[in-house]
Amino acid sequence: MVQIIGKDETQVHEVTCRNCASRLRYTRSEVQSFRHTDYGGGTDTIYYIACPGCGKQVQNLKAH
Repeated sequence: MVQIIGKDETQVHEVTCRNCASRLRYTRSEVQSFRHTDYGGGTDTIYYIACPGCGKQVQNLKAH
């Protein structure tokens, strides 16, 4: 049986939610993404996590 014994701290990132000021810790596996198309037709990939405190998206995460 595989057991989790901890997290590799070099793989854990921190960010502050701008909506509720919660400090959040996350790993790459928790990051979600979506493609955004602007009015000129250009596309960007937006990386985010959902804040467990307020439910809002926390964007501008470190590139993964």
